[in-house]
Amino acid sequence: MTSIDRLTRDLTCFENQDQLLNAPGGYRPTIQPRRDDRRYEVLADAYDIAQAARGDERRAYRNGGITHWFAPVASERLAGVKHGSGLASQWLKVIWEINRQAPDSIGEPWACYWAYGGWTEEYPRFRVILLGDENTSGETAEIQALDDDAATWLKRAAAKVRADREAEVKVGIARIRGGSQCLRCGHITATQMAAKKHFNAKHP
Repeated sequence: MTSIDRLTRDLTCFENQDQLLNAPGGYRPTIQPRRDDRRYEVLADAYDIAQAARGDERRAYRNGGITHWFAPVASERLAGVKHGSGLASQWLKVIWEINRQAPDSIGEPWACYWAYGGWTEEYPRFRVILLGDENTSGETAEIQALDDDAATWLKRAAAKVRADREAEVKVGIARIRGGSQCLRCGHITATQMAAKKHFNAKHP
């Protein structure tokens, strides 16, 4: 049972999302987002996105109120790595840095589902979206902060990871006569900019 199935069972009279999506008679659920319980907002969004993906015009009825209490306060789009590379992506390093500042802020997600352009993981103060489809998910990611403290941690973490990476690139490239050389693999390029592109692509 998926986390969205569990939310469906806990918050509606249906046993799973499939039953909710395929309810007979043109039925669409009333799912009113609540300021004190983010589960309703996640379930409503998951329902709308799933129906749109299959070409069904039905959307959750939100009772004419506020549709989203938990809009992101800040977000960062971060680079990843190819599947199976064994390397740590930029977005993963940012998560590690966030957890160093505020331990276990991004630990075990309480909901996971396909939405917002990729595999989405919900945490108490963050949302992580591994952008792409099943073959490319995680090669780029967006981390969203859902409150002011989380936004501060996210901005600090992203700035530190980017600064660390810039320093790593500088150390990994040497100027030589007629161009630049990657000190990791010896690759020679005509310009330093090309050398940086090579380094970022081959040695993330």
